This record gives sequence, structure tokens and C-alpha cells, in this order.
Amino acid sequence: FVLWKPLYYTSIAMFLLSLALLPFSSKWSIITILALVTIWSRVPGFIHFIFNKLALNDLFTLIVAANAGWLTGSLFGVFGIMFARIFGPNEWLPYSIRESIAVFAAGAAVPIIIKITGGLNISALFMFEGVLYVTYYALVWLFWKDEIPLEMALLPAVVFFDFFLNANWIGMFGKTISNMM
Repeated sequence: FVLWKPLYYTSIAMFLLSLALLPFSSKWSIITILALVTIWSRVPGFIHFIFNKLALNDLFTLIVAANAGWLTGSLFGVFGIMFARIFGPNEWLPYSIRESIAVFAAGAAVPIIIKITGGLNISALFMFEGVLYVTYYALVWLFWKDEIPLEMALLPAVVFFDFFLNANWIGMFGKTISNMM
């Protein structure tokens, strides 16, 4: 279930905002476009939860945190998850909550990750995803134990999408997006 009409109008507004921001700050213009792409990349997950990991939220959170600061990046990640729920109101709320907490924690770790890896690269992505996974699964284990079997069943697909697919995306577009900012 997706609220297409509000998504359409919000997309137009975000695109226009990006154009309006361009003369003042190309960084914020790009962040707005990345937020727009993040929201649209979450739509398949609204249709069926198995597609949640197709979203580009993790990758863009890493890029924004590396270029605009950990707090901006962390809030970007939370925005990408929680704001997008407006257009997919049936998304399982506990998933959104723990994913938001996990992406905030991973975004907060970006300065340390960049210091360790020497820049925005595949190693940084893997460390970012590692922090995200540890936080996410710790939350599942602590507060949602009844969901552990489902999470374990989904783990192979999730690892494929998060590590393999995002590694390809960062290899192809990470430096370009980072340079634009």
C-alpha cells in the first residue's frame, strides 16, 4: 500500500526545493535530491517488506555523513526511514524504529570509520554496515525476540543487498556524489 498522490506532490516540492537551494548551497541541493531518491527507493519495501533493503538510505547516509558531518548524516538517515513512512503507512513500525536507531548509530560512527579507512570507500561502507547491523540485531535481540527467526531467515538476502549491491553503487557513484557535495 503506497500513497502515490502525496508521494508525487512531495517529490515535486522536494525537486523545486533542490532547485531553489542550488544558488545558495549546492551541498544542500544535493542532499535534498538524495533524500528524494531515498524516499522513492523505499517504495518497493512498502509493497513487500523483503524489498526494504533495496533502499539507498544506508549508502546515502554514509555519503552525507562523510561530507556534511555525522549529525547531518545521521538525521538524514532517520529522515529517509521515518519521513518515507508517510507514503507507506502500513510499514511495520518496530522495523522503522530499530532501523532508524541503527542508521543513526552508524551515521554517528562515520567520523571514526573515515579516520580508520582513510576516506569514503568500500571499506568504509562495510564498516558502516557493520555498525548498522550490530545495532539493528542488538535491538532485535533485546526488544523483539519473537522476530529473531524472521530476521535470521532474511539475513542472506539482506547481506547480499547491503554489502554486494551497495558496494557496487559506491564503487560506481560514491566518488561522483561525494565530489558534487
